[in-house]
Amino acid sequence: MRENENSLKKKHISFLHKKLNFRSFSYFSTFLLFVFIFALYAMTFAAPARAEIEPVTPPTDANGVYQISTAGHLVFFSDVVNGTNGQTRDTNASAVLLADIDLTAANGGTEYGWTPIGDGSNSYTGTFDGGGYTIDGLSINSPDDDYIGLFGNIDGGNVKNLTVRTAGADTGSGVYAVAGYRYVGIIAGYINNGAVIENCATHGSVQATDSYTGGVVGLSDETGAATSISGCVNNAVVHSAGDRVGGIAGYNGCTVSNCTNNGKVTGGGLNIGGIVGFNYIKVTNCTNNAAVSGDKRTGGIAGACTSGTVSNCTNNGTVTGDGGTGGIVGFGHGCTVTNCTNTEEVSGSATTGGIVGWCNSGVRLTDCMNLGNVTGGGDVGGVWGYAVNSPTVENCGFLQTETINNGLSGAGKDGSSGGITAITTDDAAQKVVTTLSASIDNAMIAHGGTATITLSTSPGMPSDAFDQTSGVVRGGRAESSNLNVATAAYNDNGTITVAGIAEGTATITVKATLHVTDLSALSDDSLLAYSVDGEEVSFTFDVTVSNVALESISLSPASDDIEMKIGDTQSFSIIYSPTNATNKSVTWSASSEGIVNITDNGNGTATVEATGAGAATITATSADGGLTASVTVTVTAAETGPEPTPEPEPEPETPQSSGGGGGGCSAGFGALALFALIPLVLRKKK
Repeated sequence: MRENENSLKKKHISFLHKKLNFRSFSYFSTFLLFVFIFALYAMTFAAPARAEIEPVTPPTDANGVYQISTAGHLVFFSDVVNGTNGQTRDTNASAVLLADIDLTAANGGTEYGWTPIGDGSNSYTGTFDGGGYTIDGLSINSPDDDYIGLFGNIDGGNVKNLTVRTAGADTGSGVYAVAGYRYVGIIAGYINNGAVIENCATHGSVQATDSYTGGVVGLSDETGAATSISGCVNNAVVHSAGDRVGGIAGYNGCTVSNCTNNGKVTGGGLNIGGIVGFNYIKVTNCTNNAAVSGDKRTGGIAGACTSGTVSNCTNNGTVTGDGGTGGIVGFGHGCTVTNCTNTEEVSGSATTGGIVGWCNSGVRLTDCMNLGNVTGGGDVGGVWGYAVNSPTVENCGFLQTETINNGLSGAGKDGSSGGITAITTDDAAQKVVTTLSASIDNAMIAHGGTATITLSTSPGMPSDAFDQTSGVVRGGRAESSNLNVATAAYNDNGTITVAGIAEGTATITVKATLHVTDLSALSDDSLLAYSVDGEEVSFTFDVTVSNVALESISLSPASDDIEMKIGDTQSFSIIYSPTNATNKSVTWSASSEGIVNITDNGNGTATVEATGAGAATITATSADGGLTASVTVTVTAAETGPEPTPEPEPEPETPQSSGGGGGGCSAGFGALALFALIPLVLRKKK
């Protein structure tokens, strides 16, 4: 009996072993299947590794200035300034770009992207001239690091005439191409001690994890009185979860002039502004054209302004905040706001004003106009919203109609509206003039070329604005600091023509007397009175005159077997190298008469008309005669006689199905299916 029991136990155990072995094999097969699928996915969708750009030694000119024309040259220059990759550190090295640079493949030898030129310990002190060229594809992913930008820290150095595009704009996913912790800007994270950033443009996206973020510069330190940011344009999205965020600079301790912001600015903390987040010194002749949103102290031009000035500035972007929200300045303390215009909606939960949201003490508002609708939960005014001590207000106004600022007073609750006038029609508001601004179309002028500076008034632009006798802008004049480099001539229509004479740099100063609208003297909205005395307004622009030599020209199309028939026309265009050569003038000629006629269309293009049978060589010659480009055209007589009868089109064939489609993919998935069936086959056999 016991033997039978033992025999049964052995059989049962044997059965369990077989069953467990089968299950183990089944589980193992399934595991292998998933491993195979994962490997196939990885091979198919894995991102390619980003290549690193190797440094290449650039040539230098007689003054030791690096001549940069490739990404490898720029990486080498960064190594020299930073003292990395075996280079002896030279923070005073200077460079000039001679071509556009693409940094898409650059990672600076690390996983974090581009390594900034200069850092917190070793500031850049040299001069970097972009020459009007563009650095593209900038990417920095260092959310825990300070001093982030193309340049990390500039101490007394100069960056000018440069455009920088980051690797991409924010797509709404919260991923920014240039990212750091503090002191983050696309051109430079931090500048001080006389550093100058001029005539630069930025595109893409930038953010700081903590604070001090700007589209151009993160922070300009107040210790350097000569430090300045001028003639810069930001088109990048600017964001920070923290404080001090601005379209041009997060914190401004210098003079910011002639700058424009076109990129959305957002911040999660204090001091968020369309031009600067926090202004300690001066912002003048600047324009914001993008939406600005923040928590507290949010302004269309400056989030906060203490002991500084904001003058001749215009905000054309919506402003949204919590406390201390203003069309020009969010929070003011000991500051002066003069000759400024806001044209867009301003909304906040409280302490909201069309010009200044919160006036702490010592605030002065002069000759300012608000056209935007102002809304908020409390302490809301057409000009200023809330004041600890009422500001000094002279000749300020706001639009008040049935749909805009209806029922709103010029000052916030319990505030005095002295010095404030309500303008009650749109037509009258568009005739008011409180601001004069100036812009230049090109700060890089070719030798023998010209640039134009344009004056404009806001919020209104009267047709006779520049009449020297009765206009709002009178006595206009312009002068150059170096007539051997560039001249400046004031025109009667409010424009200034700047002419390039010789290579070099010159400062163009434009002055005019602005007769603002005397709002308090208006008897009704149809009668506008201008101030009798007026006030002088001045603007300065630094222009560079260059003489870039033309190195080569070629024709497009470039084929030597171009065939034409009499009566045909063919367009040709010149391809210049470099593209920013100063003199691109060419002359066109043909080797044989009577075969073609050439019409010079200007701008390096020509139209060739075939007039007779034969062959002719078309030649373009540079102005100095040193460069030529040629193509040969063959002209034949036009065909005559009756047109051939077109043959009937054949009936379309019915497509036949065929096997073999899918190739490797079908085979691969078929193999996977067979592999997955192995456990089922084994189960049946058992």
